Amino acid sequence: MSTYSYTQSTTFTVTHAKHLASKIAADLNACSRLYNQPSLATLDDYTEELVELLRNGYLKKYEFGFMRDDKRVLSWVYTVNSSGNIETDERAGKMFADVDLSNTTFFNYLWYTDKYFALPSGEKENFKNSHPVNRTSGNPPGDGSGYWTGTQKNYSSGGTGISRNSFRAYQ
Repeated sequence: MSTYSYTQSTTFTVTHAKHLASKIAADLNACSRLYNQPSLATLDDYTEELVELLRNGYLKKYEFGFMRDDKRVLSWVYTVNSSGNIETDERAGKMFADVDLSNTTFFNYLWYTDKYFALPSGEKENFKNSHPVNRTSGNPPGDGSGYWTGTQKNYSSGGTGISRNSFRAYQ
């Protein structure tokens, strides 16, 4: 009896990055349609930024949503896993609807990977200036009176996966 094995490797390409970025962009678009934020004018900019972050391996976590008094009311968080363990590629969507967002502010944060932080400062600056989103340092909001869901969605392409969780305030 013979035993055979093989090794398969995947190279993460800009096509894979665009595929994954399109999933988050679809959720941003759904959020815009449901809650009028982010503005439609900024969606292309966020998508372009996501593609470059993913393509270069610089994105660790990404979050957008709404806060009141520096506390989350409704948000979606995406965690990148480049170990190749996530193989499910679900459709974007299934966003919470009908949440009271009166007196809230839209926010959008990201966390960089160690690979990004290992860059010389000049290269970090060049990267930040290479896409249209102008980010500043800051802290994301704390958890308000609500709950985190378990993983709601998984997106994957080219050996990289992204899992989506969300926070929703009690109504």
